Amino acid sequence: TAREAAMGSAGIASAEGYLANIWNPACIIDALESKNLIFGINVPYTDQIFSDISFVADNPYNVSKEWGSIGVLNKKFFKIKQKEIYFGGSIIYQNYSDLIETRVNINNEIEPVGNFDLSQSLLLLSIAGKFDELSIGISGKVIYSDDIYSNSLSNRFGIDAGLILSFPKPRFLPFIEKLKYGFVLKSDQDEYNHQTVTGLGISAIRYWNDSFHQILSFDMIT
Repeated sequence: TAREAAMGSAGIASAEGYLANIWNPACIIDALESKNLIFGINVPYTDQIFSDISFVADNPYNVSKEWGSIGVLNKKFFKIKQKEIYFGGSIIYQNYSDLIETRVNINNEIEPVGNFDLSQSLLLLSIAGKFDELSIGISGKVIYSDDIYSNSLSNRFGIDAGLILSFPKPRFLPFIEKLKYGFVLKSDQDEYNHQTVTGLGISAIRYWNDSFHQILSFDMIT
């Protein structure tokens, strides 16, 4: 989201909004702290990139990227368990136009052979719960692509698990209203590769009034 992008993509302990579960599935709890429902949509937007690069004079490399997103977060109270459960779901769409396919010729040189388009959609579903000051969440995700892996959803999936530990008004930092530590583990699998990434985040929050607060966040990815 724009907020996390403006913060250098730091959001493991501080992400908010309808796409908070992208950074950490446990973040949907704080995003719904004073709300029961959050809905967001980002209409498709086209961004022309790499427009000044060309392989040959008559073959400009004009790649365009179109993307959009939609998501919803919901908090539901279960009377039997006397517990609030948090749910999240989002879809992110990306489309790349005029990508250039290349090959290596007999002189061991890379040369363009044609243009193609590529689109893909990410489906992300999350669930989270809160236990005192500890928030725990898990997400499942699948990616559909019209060009890669023969449209097979089963070959492109992943699981995210995360937690956030909050300390309201820490005594050793009297000017901070809330201190949060976040941890996330992301495991992704496709037909050929498997990748596991972990991340740690810390966020310090200072509230000035109901509508204005300052956040200082730091993330470390391994």
